Amino acid sequence: MSNNLLKTVFASVLMVAAAASADIIDLTTAGAQGTLGGAVFQQIDPLATGTGNVDSFVQVFGVNAVIQAYNTTANNVLDNGAADPFNRAILLPDVPLVDLNGGLYRRFQLDINDNVNVPIQSLDEIQIFLSAVPNQNVTTFTNGILDLAVANLVYRLDGPILNNQILLNASLNAGHGSGDMFAYIPDSLFLGGAGNFVYLYSRFGEFFPNTGGFQEWSLPAVDEPGGDDQGSVVPEPATAVLLAGGLAAMAFRRFRTS
Repeated sequence: MSNNLLKTVFASVLMVAAAASADIIDLTTAGAQGTLGGAVFQQIDPLATGTGNVDSFVQVFGVNAVIQAYNTTANNVLDNGAADPFNRAILLPDVPLVDLNGGLYRRFQLDINDNVNVPIQSLDEIQIFLSAVPNQNVTTFTNGILDLAVANLVYRLDGPILNNQILLNASLNAGHGSGDMFAYIPDSLFLGGAGNFVYLYSRFGEFFPNTGGFQEWSLPAVDEPGGDDQGSVVPEPATAVLLAGGLAAMAFRRFRTS
């Protein structure tokens, strides 16, 4: 057998093995959920409709079948949409800290917008980073990972030889800003990062092509769970300390005046 043929056979075996080991989370029905790499993904009931009603930090926009972007105010980086405030830097304390079934997670919200006649959308990659440098304009990848400067990868949906996917259904929640999915990323993964700026890179359309509109990541500003979510927002450690100090001061003042 020739070397070229051996290489072809080996590549085919790798592709079959990767397809067989890939995980697909199906969120195309109301209330569906799944876990991957410790993260929890959940289809949610619609929240307030309209982009202005959600705290958007990245919009993934394009006419191509496959679209990708991450949050930055730099223009024309991959398929990012409108500039600031819909594509912008966020800090770790900006991301809601949620207690979900006794575990602490950072909660992100995704809203998809596709043609209602072709509503199924595939979310094929999520990469979340902590970095010391905001608003970068990187467009290159190494081994499939975005080449952000002074950054470390916190969470990845896909893998070097895997093709993990999340399937979503735009017809369940119509309208921009209504929300389609919560992504809960374990808070423990964010400890000891390279910085405090959070980047979220995502790619759509490899399995089910993009059919129009834009995909929008946001930070839920209020504790409106949606779906079967049982999470509750937890104060940041610094916030909790300030709150405790304020309560102590109030108690001391009551003691002095009584």
